[in-house]
Amino acid sequence: MVEPFAQLPTYLELRCILEDELGCEFKEDIKVLDELNDSYPVTYFERDLGGRILECVVIFPEDELERVQLTNLRHIIARSELDPTVFGLDPHDFD
Repeated sequence: MVEPFAQLPTYLELRCILEDELGCEFKEDIKVLDELNDSYPVTYFERDLGGRILECVVIFPEDELERVQLTNLRHIIARSELDPTVFGLDPHDFD
């Protein structure tokens, strides 16, 4: 059900929804930046849609109780083909 002015989830709530309710799996990979082997960890999640794997990078803040910005949530929903109503958002905004 769409809720006008729904409160956006915290990053902790987002992770729980993605893992527990939507079956997504969080992973971490090391990306090498250049020939000097400078590298950094990248956190992302995978969503399996019947053999088609969707990946989406999510940068979590230090404080996981921080609320997800609407722009970030819209990106995650669109990139991962999620139902926006799970987050109280109107699916017509994603047409």
